[in-house]
Amino acid sequence: MGASGAEGKGGPPPRFFWWARAVASAADLKPQRSPLFQSAATADPVTAPANDPAMHAPAGLHAGGVRWDLRELYTGAADPALERDLADAQARAERFTAAWRGRLAGVDASGLCAALVEYEAIQELAQRPGFFAGLLTAVDTQDSVALALEQRTAELHAELRTLLVFFELEILALDDAKMAALLADDALARYRHFLTQLRRFKPHALSEPEERALTRKDLSGRTAFVQLYDELSGSLQFRIDDEELTEGELLALLHHPDGERRRRALRTLLEAYAAERVPLTAIMNALLLDHRVDCDMRGYPDVTSPTHLANEISPHVVDVMMDAVERHVPVIQRFLRLKARLLGRDRLGIADVYAPIDAASPAVPWEAGRALVLEAFARFDPRLAEPARALLDGGHVDAEVRQRKRSGAFCAALGPRVAPYVLATYTGTSRDVATLAHELGHAVHYELARRQTFLHYDPPLVLAETASVFGEMLVTDHLLAHAADPTTRRGATTVSTTTSSATCGWRRSSASSATASTSIPSTARAGATSRTSSTAGSTATRTRSESCSRWRSFSATRTKARRSCPRISSCSAPAAARPRRRSRRVSDSTSRRRSSGTAAAPR
Repeated sequence: MGASGAEGKGGPPPRFFWWARAVASAADLKPQRSPLFQSAATADPVTAPANDPAMHAPAGLHAGGVRWDLRELYTGAADPALERDLADAQARAERFTAAWRGRLAGVDASGLCAALVEYEAIQELAQRPGFFAGLLTAVDTQDSVALALEQRTAELHAELRTLLVFFELEILALDDAKMAALLADDALARYRHFLTQLRRFKPHALSEPEERALTRKDLSGRTAFVQLYDELSGSLQFRIDDEELTEGELLALLHHPDGERRRRALRTLLEAYAAERVPLTAIMNALLLDHRVDCDMRGYPDVTSPTHLANEISPHVVDVMMDAVERHVPVIQRFLRLKARLLGRDRLGIADVYAPIDAASPAVPWEAGRALVLEAFARFDPRLAEPARALLDGGHVDAEVRQRKRSGAFCAALGPRVAPYVLATYTGTSRDVATLAHELGHAVHYELARRQTFLHYDPPLVLAETASVFGEMLVTDHLLAHAADPTTRRGATTVSTTTSSATCGWRRSSASSATASTSIPSTARAGATSRTSSTAGSTATRTRSESCSRWRSFSATRTKARRSCPRISSCSAPAAARPRRRSRRVSDSTSRRRSSGTAAAPR
């Protein structure tokens, strides 16, 4: 989903943030009485009204019963409407190709606007089935029906992309004077930013036959490896004291007050991934090589350039930010030393990073966590809380703990005609509350962007993460404003500080695919960003520190063009550096998002 996320398999991946577009306002999103979709393995969704109190009043600590209602998209994998959409998208793409191929050189602003309107309508329709399939596999990574649907929609969408690839190539072929005249015309005002951003990739576009070949190649390359990773990681089993736990439940134990319990949870997590080090290492190496080859073919000066272009930010700005972060490393080191003192330890281990300072760390039931986030949003402005409440009440949040569900969290968005979907695994920790606020921050951002067209719906990564981190800050600020006792205030501050320091690395995930969507920015930017807004849910080990440090050292020597990406020699828990899938363009312009960062504890 991605979505973080985001990125071929599953058709045009949904946009996730992690890491597509039309017109509607947040007020259009109302709770609907529709069934709660449980699993693609069941022929029909379980019919529970979306506004049934049981949906947001689950029993116990965990968010039991809080599941997605996907009937706004399709009623199931066998829904005839899904097949109709696939066929209609293909037919419209063929008509579009017949009408516009070879004509753009002489088109005026009004004509180009008409073509763009139809182009984005085809894109949005074509991505809907793959978006749905990606969501199904996110809630059950071993569902054979959903996986087959995701693979089929990916293949069909790849063929559609090869059919439409001419369109953006012909736009890129226009000379600068012609393009400047078109952009100056008010008839193209609504698409001005898209066209301007697209033109930035002109030096890296290939010929049409080459673009077609790369699109097809991704099905057996990047997309296949991402699907393999998701299926493999989703099949892992974790046991402590003869109790089988999900990865989300295991990660929640890293917040347990008992140090021995935390260490056993971490050991169990790492051992499960270490047992699969051979295939996981091969997956990581294959994705690194794929990205390096793509950058080499397109003439990028280094492997970070596509990401910077997609994020609409200069490498210099990123360098300045990284320098500032590195200069302030002593601040977080001081925080961690103080925490070690409060815990009575000489030095913090990885299993202690998220340890509660107070032995009696209260659990936060789902209803309390849900209410806390909504109160924090409303305290800032009721208009921020309203869309979040509608998403929670309308079956657009899946927070229940269950086996085979994808670990971590993300926010996936298809386009402005469909409300975004949030996935999380709520186990009752304060970190889960912050994660919920983070993903709802993304979701509200998407809701407020529904007035945009499909081609302008997705924000670049740096803007998207501003909205999500802002959601977390609102919760921390709300807790500090209302907490009278020092214990609660310390807990709020600790969660906020530790989260900030530990999540500067790989945060994009997605419920959709690893390949780019139909436009050149997506192909030209393959491997740049991800369309799902997501919160990493896995462990960080030597793999994460190795991969991130190598990416950063590679970036530091960016004056030497087209170097080979380093290979990861071993991989004990690559979930931390997991390959993230791209959702339908965090634009087809924003491929996979990869941020560099330092090693962090599992979340």
